[in-house]
Amino acid sequence: MESPSHVSEPGQFPLRSRLQKIEDVIRDFEIPTVASRLESIRDLASGDGCVDVVVVGQYKAGKSSMLNALLGADLLPVDVLPATSVVTRILPGQRDEVVIRFLDGTTKSVTASELADFVTESANPDNVRNVERADVHVGGNQRLHGVRFVDTPGLGSIFAHNTDRAREWLPRVGVALVAVRVDQPFGEADMELIRELESHTPDVAIILTKADLVSGEQLEHVKRFTRQTLMARLGREYPLIPFSVRVGTAQSVAAVTRLLSDSAAGQANERSTRIAGHKLESLRHVCRVYLERELAAARAGEDAIATLASLVAGERRRFPAVRDELRRMADFHETGAVNGCAEHFRGAIRPAIDRVRSRLSAQIGGWDGNLADLTAQYARWMESAIGVELGALRDEGGRVAEEHVLAARDAFARSARSLADRLAEAVERALGRRFETVSLEIEPEPLESPSVRVAPAFDIPIDLLWRVIPMKHVRRRVEKHMVRKVAWEVEKNFARFGGLWGERAAQAIARMKSAADQAMEAELASVERLTARSPGRVDAVLAGLAALDDAASSPGA
Repeated sequence: MESPSHVSEPGQFPLRSRLQKIEDVIRDFEIPTVASRLESIRDLASGDGCVDVVVVGQYKAGKSSMLNALLGADLLPVDVLPATSVVTRILPGQRDEVVIRFLDGTTKSVTASELADFVTESANPDNVRNVERADVHVGGNQRLHGVRFVDTPGLGSIFAHNTDRAREWLPRVGVALVAVRVDQPFGEADMELIRELESHTPDVAIILTKADLVSGEQLEHVKRFTRQTLMARLGREYPLIPFSVRVGTAQSVAAVTRLLSDSAAGQANERSTRIAGHKLESLRHVCRVYLERELAAARAGEDAIATLASLVAGERRRFPAVRDELRRMADFHETGAVNGCAEHFRGAIRPAIDRVRSRLSAQIGGWDGNLADLTAQYARWMESAIGVELGALRDEGGRVAEEHVLAARDAFARSARSLADRLAEAVERALGRRFETVSLEIEPEPLESPSVRVAPAFDIPIDLLWRVIPMKHVRRRVEKHMVRKVAWEVEKNFARFGGLWGERAAQAIARMKSAADQAMEAELASVERLTARSPGRVDAVLAGLAALDDAASSPGA
């Protein structure tokens, strides 16, 4: 079977040839902010004929369970708490094999039963094992013909605990299955996700998971609401499939299989080429905007260039103040994130103390053993109890952190847009033509959700005294001490958890500020280059535009 890079659709040049022309233009004219677009197209152009079918969505949307059902095998771990923490690919192979790929480039083959040790939050908290991704090779599974399924960590709106980052995988999407729980509102974060997906692939479908949680009448209502919302907000219809792993699973699987078959047009290579062509046209348009602007500058008279140079020099002089403003924005939002997350968890401490204390008082009397046994049981019980309390608040912590990170993103984006608009106005004033402003993408990196870890119940090894202290004399005192200690245990662990969420949000804001600074610097530098005069520049730009035309979806497009 041919690679998609050698497939030509009717009236098209081979994909690899088209991509090479655009890459040459990007290199020759130093076009900024296109690296992620290029990487995703390269992946498709050099691929193996398989298309990545990526499942994305919120925490606990049932993505892993849905994939297991689609594959007809329990390959991926599932849990009552958010399970997947590392991107996991399921792909066809000669035999069943699980390969763990680490951030340092090394790999390790493990058994299927060991997969959870590397890809779940509970077994690999904070990705301490430094896993990049897991590749699950499955032999003889016809459902994997021409596709690779990709299970991503839950986004928690836009966040994922994963070093490789669920959102960083989006540029590689071939077909996107957006998992949305049928019993949860279709929110703004889902809209933003779909908008971003559409810049990477033409094939986006909505999967209403856990459809068995509502009645048939309620399901029809949810479907109508979702379709109307998507049409009103995004202006188009999307394939919409209810899915249940409990009731009517065969019908659900068949519906998704038909969807993938239809979008494939019967051939994985054809689908790869079509998706890559969609991505390539978007990239070509961005490049053309930059070159048309450069051509206008190359043809402009000396007075126009002098005017542009003066205006851009003014922006360069003001740029340190812009950077200072970015730093002030970052400081403000970082502080707000730290304080906001801490305050949110402080508000949850008292109810949690009451719940844990009530449960402990009801159960501790039934524990058996000496002081060492009692202490060990208390430590295990407390770890479990507080783990449940924190686990229930994990998503809430993510949403609080998200609010602060998104507010920072919006502030940085406004600053970047303001600079881009001023530069566009300078170009228009000098050259007499308004060019399209290419959006400077300022997006947060996914946050790493803190692991649910509970500190030791006792700060001193009190259980070592059990041999010299008869339990019948101290049992009631020990029990009372343990119940009293609940408040301290809950408070210190909640404070730690809130602090970690705030810390992660602050770090994400700081990284986003740096990315915004770099994007704005690159855009300013690209306009400064318009003022440079060099012999043959017009011919060079015209050649670049011709190369972009040659890279169009059809000759002369």
